[in-house]
Amino acid sequence: MPITIVLFSIPIYSESYDEFLVYVKERQREFQRQETARLKKLGFDDQTISDEIQRKGFHNKRWKYNLIVGWIELYLNGKTLKAKYWFVTAKKISIDLLNKIFEEKGKICDVSSTHTKTNSEIRNDIKSFLQKLQNGSYIPRFKNYYIDFADFLNFLEFLDLKSLIESKQ
Repeated sequence: MPITIVLFSIPIYSESYDEFLVYVKERQREFQRQETARLKKLGFDDQTISDEIQRKGFHNKRWKYNLIVGWIELYLNGKTLKAKYWFVTAKKISIDLLNKIFEEKGKICDVSSTHTKTNSEIRNDIKSFLQKLQNGSYIPRFKNYYIDFADFLNFLEFLDLKSLIESKQ
């Protein structure tokens, strides 16, 4: 029986970075409104209020890790590249998922039969798989989430996949 080796993990986010920025801007406006009202009640002038809001600011650096709701794992089983996924067990996905527990949900598909393909063909298989996955072809619920694979695909261009796979045999 072949040994299973995880080669890559790709995050699944509850929303894209652009969607998250819209949320952050809304939160910034709400922070400014509340802080302005609070400082006006205390009798501060407009310039002091502006300076205080600028000094305190609203910072939200949560996107990169806090909004991860799952993982795609590309793994090698023998000479076949396969994919499985993990997903958060929460019944409702929200922006403040605390104490996340991820559960392996199982195999998605065979991505590529690497023993018969070149580096370029394996890369194309991976690209095709990820695009179909994002579009909901394999698992419909993934259309509602954002799979962050752009940097991963750029990275793949410089990786000798064939040598990597052969070194794991």
